Amino acid sequence: KNKSNTQGPAELILLNMLEGFDLKAMGHNSAEYIHTSTEALKLAFADREKFLGDMDFIKIPFEGLLSKEYAAERRKLIDPNHASLELRPGNPEKFMKGSQAALFKDTIVNLDGNASHDGDTSYIAIIDSNRNMIGFMPSLHSGWGTGVVMADLGFIFNCRGDYYSLVPGEANALAPGKRPRSTLATTLIMKDGQPYGLMGSPGADDQLMGTVQTLLNIVDFRHERPAGNRSPTLVDAQFPRIAVPTHDVSG
Repeated sequence: KNKSNTQGPAELILLNMLEGFDLKAMGHNSAEYIHTSTEALKLAFADREKFLGDMDFIKIPFEGLLSKEYAAERRKLIDPNHASLELRPGNPEKFMKGSQAALFKDTIVNLDGNASHDGDTSYIAIIDSNRNMIGFMPSLHSGWGTGVVMADLGFIFNCRGDYYSLVPGEANALAPGKRPRSTLATTLIMKDGQPYGLMGSPGADDQLMGTVQTLLNIVDFRHERPAGNRSPTLVDAQFPRIAVPTHDVSG
């Protein structure tokens, strides 16, 4: 995963947590499987909100966030019988052996008001005869982006500036020259040290949910590709959306 200014690392945080559950025994898309996956997703997105951003401006505690010990601690927060309605970022600092300094500022969530968003994202996966792979995700964010065309070149600027947090000190806070945290995140799958596959999806926050479920369909449930892409997938909105941070759906 690209580790800077994208939500990509949250996918690894989520998979680390799900690794501790016997998802296959739960049954594909069973109530238990959906509940467990959704609750783990909420925890991963809480960490996304607090810790992920442009690494030219902040230090992200990857050593802690991606450790098996941290995943085990976070896994204990998942109640098999109840859905969490809270944003619960963790404390990966105690699982860090290095000298990385993290941004440990409480995330301020304002859920007053409402907003809407029309997307404009595509995903292209290319694999040639030599097994070279590239995942490409062009996106203007919204229809026609900013509406500003680069003179004589014909391409349109995107409008991802609305992804910034306006709360000073947060990981994704607006700053001169800083890149906003993006939802764009393609996935390269490795097996035995070799490229095995590519995955990606449009859908802003939902991208991560779709790619993780497709990967689990292939790895845990042995769905044949591309059949794994055709299985029903779930989405959850119990977290601040990147594009519309003042809107969520409780539960």
